[in-house]
Amino acid sequence: MKEKVDHVISFVTNLLNKTLYQAQKAMENTKNILEDNGTFTLIAKCDRGIENPLFFQRMKHLQTLENIVSSLTFEKYKFGDHKAYYWAELAKRARLFYIGDISSGEAYEAFMEKISFNNLFAKIEKWIEKNQTILIDEMGGMSVAYFEK
Repeated sequence: MKEKVDHVISFVTNLLNKTLYQAQKAMENTKNILEDNGTFTLIAKCDRGIENPLFFQRMKHLQTLENIVSSLTFEKYKFGDHKAYYWAELAKRARLFYIGDISSGEAYEAFMEKISFNNLFAKIEKWIEKNQTILIDEMGGMSVAYFEK
């Protein structure tokens, strides 16, 4: 990519779309090309739920993005902390949307807003009207977006 984009829409591919823990790889692989104050839409079935409850419990326990980023350290590392940290880091600078099978409550606890495809289509229309840039990642978790120098 030559420039950052305003919005990323990531369709997480099989087998990474089974759990939220695995689907996060799609966010990690494209977050660097997202403008601050942009949006990231994660589309992942997550029919097996969260998967690693430790990372999710850690995020819920720490409650705020600031607490997550500031309190996770290598000295006190627990399995899944890296996911919570990277998740919070992205959520601090972008609005996160989710389409899939986890509940609205679980999405909210992961700092995401659960939306429908109809909601997403309406958002896309507004973004296009405002001439904002959108990256559609058709192979979420399997593709990587980076800057070409």
